[in-house]
Amino acid sequence: GRFKDMLNVESFVQLYGEQYPVTVEKAFAAKGTDVFYKVYIGPLQKDERGATLETFQKLGFKDAFLKKAP
Repeated sequence: GRFKDMLNVESFVQLYGEQYPVTVEKAFAAKGTDVFYKVYIGPLQKDERGATLETFQKLGFKDAFLKKAP
């Protein structure tokens, strides 16, 4: 997920952080000094990825996608 408000990030972590590993990354918009937060679920086992993606899409995160870890 991508959030502008840290309160939304904290809410997300409270809702899903016990069930899934959650990582939050602070980032800046390409132009300007606008701060936003990227929220990642993972790392996940290979057999968990598809089901977890589907779960979050059904929860309303329609733009959720899988990202390979570096």
